[in-house]
Amino acid sequence: MKHQPHKSNTKDGRRRSTKSFSKYYGMAFQIFGMLLVTMWIGKKLDTYFNNEINYLAAFLPVIVLVVYLYKVVHTLSKDNK
Repeated sequence: MKHQPHKSNTKDGRRRSTKSFSKYYGMAFQIFGMLLVTMWIGKKLDTYFNNEINYLAAFLPVIVLVVYLYKVVHTLSKDNK
C-alpha cells in the first residue's frame, strides 16, 4: 500500500512558501522605494547646497541600503535563534 500525503500537508507547504515569497517580494519593493526616495532627496539636497557633483544623491542611497541590509541580517539572525 502506498503512503499518500495528506492534502493538508501540501497546503501548509504551499502557504509557507507563498508567505516566504511574499515576505521577500515585499522587502524588494521596500528597498527599491527607499532607494528612489533617497536618490530624490539627495538630488534636492545637492541642488540646495549648490554641489557641482551630486555627492549626496550618490552616497545617501548607499548609506540607507547598508543600514537596511544590516537590519535585515540582524532580524534574520534573531529569527534563527
